[in-house]
Order: sequence, then structure tokens, then C-alpha cells
Amino acid sequence: MEVLAPTDSHSISGSTSTPDPTLQKLVPCTDASATLINSLPNEILALIFKLAESAPFNVILLPSVKAPFNLSQVSRLWREIALNTPNLWTTICPTTSWMGSTLLARSKSCLLDVEFLALSDYKYTGISSRLIDTYHILNHSMASLDIPSALYQHVHRWHSVKLNRPNIDESTPFFRSPAPQLEIFHAESRRSWDPPVFAPNPGSVSYFNNHTPRLRDLSLTRVCVPLTSPMYTGLQKLQLDHIKFRDAPVSQLIRDLAACPLLEVLRLRDIYFAPTGATPPIIAELHRLQSMDLALTECDARYLLASIQVSAELVLSVEMECGEATLSIPRIDTSALKHLPNLARIHSLDVRYHGRARCCAFIGTSGPPSTAEILKMDYYHHPQAEAAQISRTLSDLGLRLPLSSLEHLAFSWFTECGVDVAVFTGILENLPTVISLALTDCPPSFVEALYVGAGSHLCPLLKRLCLESDESERLFEVVESRVNAKRSVSRDGSAPLFQVTFRECESVDSELVEKLLQLLVVVDWDESV
Repeated sequence: MEVLAPTDSHSISGSTSTPDPTLQKLVPCTDASATLINSLPNEILALIFKLAESAPFNVILLPSVKAPFNLSQVSRLWREIALNTPNLWTTICPTTSWMGSTLLARSKSCLLDVEFLALSDYKYTGISSRLIDTYHILNHSMASLDIPSALYQHVHRWHSVKLNRPNIDESTPFFRSPAPQLEIFHAESRRSWDPPVFAPNPGSVSYFNNHTPRLRDLSLTRVCVPLTSPMYTGLQKLQLDHIKFRDAPVSQLIRDLAACPLLEVLRLRDIYFAPTGATPPIIAELHRLQSMDLALTECDARYLLASIQVSAELVLSVEMECGEATLSIPRIDTSALKHLPNLARIHSLDVRYHGRARCCAFIGTSGPPSTAEILKMDYYHHPQAEAAQISRTLSDLGLRLPLSSLEHLAFSWFTECGVDVAVFTGILENLPTVISLALTDCPPSFVEALYVGAGSHLCPLLKRLCLESDESERLFEVVESRVNAKRSVSRDGSAPLFQVTFRECESVDSELVEKLLQLLVVVDWDESV
């Protein structure tokens, strides 16, 4: 039997590059190994071939060098197995008529995974061009492709469809037939740096005649499908990028989400909606949701968060463009823990202000034994009202975002943003469970607010305080007041401070450290800094 050696510039994955020496060692091509491979049952070989065909490194190659075509050229036996395994030929990238016709014929009645790429002028040149050069396909339209009309006669077999940067307006006539087996539809139009596109009026675009009853994965980038389309029903994964729904408020999206109770992934970035009312009409029950990534205006983001019920396992990432006014949504203020139970898993919170980006960020992580990022919220502010917007943003902590299990809290880089100490005090009043507080490059008033006096005892459980780049002149008074606070946890729930860490604090010297040590406080201070 005829077998290709690794040095024959062919491989099961379809690569025509020089073989990996590691693979040569693992799979020596000898008569004995060939005999061993071919002693496997044909069914096992067919499964191995399918795994090779589905491998990620095979997907990026042009169709003519994909695994099925190479497999059929290795030997008579392998060709027979390949031709008798229809699901090897179901991934169709119809760059030429003969290619599409061949794949259609050999896939028989199996469901098809179709990817439309405008590659008519692209030439496969070997080792240096294994990756598809996307710059060659940015400006091509569907009309430039030589696509066999027979492919559209098999829409009923389509399992997945991916449109990569075609001119969608020209491609839509090709997708008018119902697709009863379609489970995945990804469409991306134009370049990633283009501005968002306006969604058309309802009814102006009708992919697959709005008949995709099995659709579970929908991803649209600058492709406009009205939110009233049935395509948004029963999804497990929804991703929308760079679209303006000028005639649809965010409440319509909530209705769509309510029709997707099995949704696991939600990604909305640079999506804009028409104005909406103040009260969410319904609550979307999304108990299977695992990941939510939002980049919306502040009002739309708050509205959405107030309109969903998720599980405690959700990983939430939100970017908000803060406006001049905040939409008042009572539910997010009073029932956030009920709607977002993942907040109760947050044990550590890092609050940062990035001056150049005018962004205030919250990063929440879970507690031991394993730590994982549960929450990431980025608030982007306008320079005209930056201080006021930052204050409003920080007020979310403990109020709109109740953190009942929070133990470790850190603030960084708030010295020059103009936030009033009353905002900081209000945050700590709403977060009484904090036992560790870190302040990096924050106003001296933040430290001084920790002073325990008559009627003032923020963070009653605080045991560890870390200060970096702090210039407060009242450090000793603050620490002394907390050490001298009532030590009996059983009496009022308070606990004495027992560890203080200083990093790059010019106001700290050996004299201050000695005084703190006399209070029986553990002091961590690098004198050389």
C-alpha cells in the first residue's frame, strides 16, 4: 500500500509546510507503523479523520488544502474511507464552483457548515501564506464569489453559516429560503473600525424568511436584523456589535431575552437603542447565563441590569458611557442581590480611577479556595462633569451594587479626580463587612475618614490597613483611634486594627513606626523606600 511520508510535504491536517520535528518523532512513517495504522477498523479511522478535519489549525486553511482532500490522496484505502465518510465533507467554503459542487456531492445528506469568504483573487502560495490574509477580502462582496447555485438549493441542510465581511446588502437575496436545521448564524460586515450602522425598519431584512426554529447561536456585527425578528427566540448565545436600533428601545431586547431562557452567553457592544420608559416591563429569567459582556450607554446598561434574573455563577463585564443624568430604576437599587446573586460571591473589590481614559473601574473577585473575576464594570465619564459623574459612579457601591460578602476593598489613584470625602464615607457605610482596606494614591481625607470618634466608626471589622503614596499627617491619630476602639467583638461587632502596611509614604518615618509599635500594632514598612 502506498503511504506518504512526513517529508512528502503533506499531512493529515492539510498543511503543506515543513513538518514539525516533534510530530516526526511521535509518528515515524515506517512500514510497521503504516501497517499498525491501517489495521484499525475503518470506523475508527473515519473518526480520526473527522477530528483532523475539525481541528482549529485546519479551519484556517483554504479549502483545496483541507484535510479531506489530502486524506483522499494518501492511499486507496484512505480515499475509500474518506469518500464513504460524508461528514468529512460538510465544511464548505465555496470559493469556486467545482469546490462547492464536490463538497455537496461528497457530503451526501449530512448537515452543512458553510462559510462565505470573498477569496476570488487570493492565491495559496505555500508556507508563508497559511493564514488567510483578511486584508485581501475586506472590500469584496458576495457578488464577486463564484458560488454554485446548487448550494442555495441545500439551505434546508445548513447547520451553520458564517459571513465574513461581505457586503450584506448584496448577500441578503441569497438567504431568503427557510433554514429549518440552522443552529449557528454569524455575520460580520465591513471593517472593525467603522462606526456602528443603523438598523433598518422592522420587516426590511428577513434572513431565511424568518424561519430558523433551531437557531441557538446568533452573532451580528454591523449586520441589521430588527429586534422583532423571530431569529432572537430560543438562543443559547447572542452577540451583537456596532448596531443602532433607532426604532427599538432596550425594552424590546428584554422581551427577546425573556424568550431565551437557555441563554448562556450575552455580548452587547456599541449597541444603541431608542429612548425607553423608566420601568422595565418584564424580568427576563436567565438562570443559565454564564457570561455577560456589555458596552452600552449608562441608561441602557442600568435598565438591562434591572431587568434580568441571573444565577450566582454569572461572570459580568460592563462598560458604561456615563451621561449627564442617570435614569432612576428602583429595582436595581432595592433588589440587585435578588436579580444579580453573583454579587454575593464577591469577596474582594478593586476600585480604580484611570485619569487619561476618564474611566472608573470596579473589579470584583471571589474568595478562597479559588479566586475568579466575577464582576468588571468600567464607567467612562465626560470631562465637562467628570467629578460629579465619578461621585455618582462610586455611589453604586453598596447601594445599587450591594456586596454582602465583601471582605477586601482597595481604592487606587483618586487623588486628582476631585471626589469629595463624603462619597468615600458613604461607600464605607454601605460596606460594613470590610476587614482589609488598601488605599493607593488617594486623598489624605480618605485615611482621616477612618478615625473612630463619637458617632463615627466606619468599617467596624477592619483589621488590616495598607497605605501607598499617602500624605496624611494624621496617620497616628487614625491608627490609635482604631486600636483603642472596643476590642470585644461580642459587644458591638467591632474589632481592633492589628496590621498597618506603608508603601512609599513620605509622611512615615521611624519615629512614627515606633509609636505605632507601642500600640501593639504590626507594622510593615520598608525604610529604604
